[in-house]
Order: sequence, then C-alpha cells, then structure tokens
Amino acid sequence: MQWEVLVTVPLDFLGLITAEYDPTRNLGILVGETWEDRMECRQWGAHFTHVSGIHGQSDYGAQSVALSGGYENDEDHGDWFLYT
Repeated sequence: MQWEVLVTVPLDFLGLITAEYDPTRNLGILVGETWEDRMECRQWGAHFTHVSGIHGQSDYGAQSVALSGGYENDEDHGDWFLYT
C-alpha cells in the first residue's frame, strides 16, 4: 500500500479535526477512533510524530498523545488515561 496523507492540517494545529480537513471520508477524526500504528495516525493527521508518544509544544500543550501499551504503568480507562 502506498503511503498517502488522508487529512490535511498544519503541523502546529490544535483543535478538532473536522470534516473540512478530511477530503477522503468527509467525517474528520471521530472521538474513539483507533489506528493500526502511528504511521496510520500520521496519515489521518491525528498524531504526526512516528516515534514519540507526545506531540506538542511547551508553549501551547500537546496536540496529541499516542498510547501504545508500551509502558507497564500506563493506564487506559477509556475516557481518561495515565501516561507514564
């Protein structure tokens, strides 16, 4: 499968990824969506960094946090999580 960008948002984008940014499905990113891996997250504009779990800027906060189950003490409770 060829890699392609499916959603177009700026790298420093903060906020909901709505249908206007999603020419592929015209839905945007929906709460609770999951992806197979971080590269797929990147394609959909949900998490641009393919290695680090936090994508953000210290002056503005995090645009996204990716939980991958890689840390023993992480807790995912569905509507909240503890990221260690």
